[in-house]
Amino acid sequence: MATHAEIVASKDTARKIIEVDTPEWGGKTYVKALDGSDAGAATKLQEKIRAMRKNISEDAALLAAWIVLCMCDKNGKRSLREAQALCLLDAHLGAFQRVGFKAAEINGITADLVGNSEATPADSSPSD
Repeated sequence: MATHAEIVASKDTARKIIEVDTPEWGGKTYVKALDGSDAGAATKLQEKIRAMRKNISEDAALLAAWIVLCMCDKNGKRSLREAQALCLLDAHLGAFQRVGFKAAEINGITADLVGNSEATPADSSPSD
């Protein structure tokens, strides 16, 4: 079992930053691992996104939330603000999915928890 000292010592080494190839967005982007203080932030942001854009699927809103929370520069400084989440929904789908799934993956979130791998920004089901 990990000791308190080991957990505290792992803080800096565990915060990974990975590069994601996004030529559709003009080059490369980076995503980072979050820490425990960020727990629940993706779900809260997902709810805000769905409130702002009613026709968005839950999966797409959650991927947008992961991107906002995890996209960063190569030093780990967050690149996007919550207010910029909606612009992601209009961005290139391939890059949107690649960055969103990498952000979830680096944080130990499986595809089952994020939603299906076919998440798209607009819910394509017809209205009743």
